[in-house]
Amino acid sequence: MALPRLRNNSESLLIIADNRIENKQEIIGGLICCAILEAYVIQLSIEFNVSMSGVNGNKEYIIKLYENNKINNYERDKLFSINNLRNDIIHFNEARIMQSNDIINARVIDNSKEIKSQFIKLLYPGWKKPDYELLADKEAGLFPNWWSIINEKNKPPVPPEIKTEFFANLKTAQEKYMIPLGEYLQTECLKTLHPELRFADLSRINSTSGYVWMSAVSTRKRRARVRHPGLTVLFMPHEVAVYLELPGKSHDYKKEYYGNLLFDEKFLDYISSEDVKKRSFEFFHTWWYAMREQACSVEHYVASVRGKDGQWECLLSRTREIFDKLAEEQPIFTQNFFLIGKGYPRKDILSDEHLRTRLHEEIIQDFKALFPIYEMLQDKVSSQTVLG
Repeated sequence: MALPRLRNNSESLLIIADNRIENKQEIIGGLICCAILEAYVIQLSIEFNVSMSGVNGNKEYIIKLYENNKINNYERDKLFSINNLRNDIIHFNEARIMQSNDIINARVIDNSKEIKSQFIKLLYPGWKKPDYELLADKEAGLFPNWWSIINEKNKPPVPPEIKTEFFANLKTAQEKYMIPLGEYLQTECLKTLHPELRFADLSRINSTSGYVWMSAVSTRKRRARVRHPGLTVLFMPHEVAVYLELPGKSHDYKKEYYGNLLFDEKFLDYISSEDVKKRSFEFFHTWWYAMREQACSVEHYVASVRGKDGQWECLLSRTREIFDKLAEEQPIFTQNFFLIGKGYPRKDILSDEHLRTRLHEEIIQDFKALFPIYEMLQDKVSSQTVLG
């Protein structure tokens, strides 16, 4: 009987441990692997139906599995090795009495790398490094809904006034503004646009995050916001951006957006309409998900595309670049060109009482203007799927 793979959260923990070790946080990753071993031993007792009673520690239980013909010599020895590494990592601080900190730190780092490597070789011989979004998915799965923005039991209050400190601390912005904003927009805007349009969970915030990302997509599946276009609000230290999102794994939508929609006469007519003009949208590029770089105004874009010069030529060049990268089957594409939306600069928000206290009203109007473009893109991809 072959050893089973890790179940439930243990597999997520191995992915997270691998990432920590690869990013120079070896001891954290090693300690996670130690916890994985403890969970895995319990898993084996359940799946192999071999009781843990009467044994003292992991090693004795591994022997019991071997004696009950549940594991072979190779598997026994590998589990012994993993357990020995676990003991060294867990008890590394005790060795400081006899040796220097530098020697002990180097050893525990090596042991942390090795226990992770042995787990992978034993249980996942075809292991592939997870991409950024899979890692985020696994981390999200360990803390379900703790940063969820949706509370549908009560009518949400109006979002609060935006304060200076929100831009200086994104954790504060997330808790004090983006969560109330998401609850308000979900009830007061998204439900009126489409009954299945729903905000996914907020992006998590740590000391290196440069934004709080909130995206409304047409499905409730986890991480749908990385595979489907969405109506996005992005809170950054320098601005609040509102736009039509093309996330990292939405390859089919990217192909349709760049290959057809941006040149489509219906699209050009719509963004030239008075309703859209009132929103003062612009076209912009993004770098590493969130860094916005202005490309041109909507008016300039339409004139250039119809006149086949300037931004039209730039768009053709960028489209070829994107298609070349998509053809390479990159699992995630972290930049975009010629997205449509707008940014509300920090200085404008803080100096304008209306924006400071009622930015949510402007965002609702932005979403209403962006939604028909969202529908155009959805319809084009759906028709291509049917035709294909």
